[in-house]
Amino acid sequence: MEDKVLELAKSLCHGQADETLLSALCREACRRIDSRLRAGVTAADCADAYTVAAAWLALAGWSSGQGTDGVKKFAAGDLSVEKDSGTTVAQLEERAWALLRPYVRAVSYTHLTLPT
Repeated sequence: MEDKVLELAKSLCHGQADETLLSALCREACRRIDSRLRAGVTAADCADAYTVAAAWLALAGWSSGQGTDGVKKFAAGDLSVEKDSGTTVAQLEERAWALLRPYVRAVSYTHLTLPT
């Protein structure tokens, strides 16, 4: 799956990203998604959404280090995305997780209360 994610991320970056860095970002994006998949759901079960979302997460990581807004145009199967001029890294990550919503479990954070 990481190979598909890397190929897609490379196309989104239009060859502007260092492949070693982009490959590491793709591996990390896949790891992040894998850690949140619902019990019994595999990457293959949501292959298209997984690939697009992981590429977007990798692109968000790359963009945050490059000071760029990211995606300009992208199409994969029936899914088509065109970046509007105001897309931020945070919005790109939000879109990635929204795409995966049916396949991932919600993350809950426990707030710790420190003794006074």
